[in-house]
Amino acid sequence: TPPGPRMSQGASASSLAMARRLGLLAACAACLPWEAGAAACAPPPACADAAHDVVRAWVPKVGRLQSMCDQEGQWTSECVGSCTSTLAETDWRSVHFADALRGWMVGDGGALVRSADGGASWTAQDTGVFTDLRGVHFPTASLGFAVGAGGALGRTADGGESWTWRYDLSDGGANEFHGVHFFDNKVGWLVGSSGRIYRTVDGGRAWILETWASGYTFFAVHFADRRVGAVAGSSGRILWSSDGGETWALGASN
Repeated sequence: TPPGPRMSQGASASSLAMARRLGLLAACAACLPWEAGAAACAPPPACADAAHDVVRAWVPKVGRLQSMCDQEGQWTSECVGSCTSTLAETDWRSVHFADALRGWMVGDGGALVRSADGGASWTAQDTGVFTDLRGVHFPTASLGFAVGAGGALGRTADGGESWTWRYDLSDGGANEFHGVHFFDNKVGWLVGSSGRIYRTVDGGRAWILETWASGYTFFAVHFADRRVGAVAGSSGRILWSSDGGETWALGASN
């Protein structure tokens, strides 16, 4: 029988409050791709000032991106590539920007696109796999990670031009990964099916199984710093940590 999550004791009130906020962010990420009617991730209804042009948020959906100009901004929808291209027919699952200009998005069939102009245009990159990809994160403009079905875990050191894939954490292909997040170019976390949470401290070369909460699937993970973070998963399950993922506590999902 796999062990349950190691629960922390005596965490500070400020850490708990921070982790709850992170849990909400992770929970919202877990219901991507956004669709009309998904109230938990519904965009704001109007834009107070249509002159805003700074991209603050991106939400992938089928063949398109929902983009918001800023916190008071209006959400717009645009095609990835031309509206008649293969890219526009892809189910996109996750998007991440390393900075204001450079971002990547992954989807089904090993699809990967890159933007170098803040999302104004996107260019396809070859991942070398046809696996459905669920999550992507670039801690720097060159170092990035993508995860997906069958326990796929990809690493690039050249901005997505070439990828190295590994499946040794897949438990024979039964494990699927849904979310990956790095605090810097060394420390990161990986979540997926069977309630598994992995951590790396060497830039993704080695991964340590921190928690195995069988019966749950975790879809998203986010850490505000090296210590405080949260994961969100199935059946309203949110776990938070204040010690870098060494121990986890159940968080409120309402």
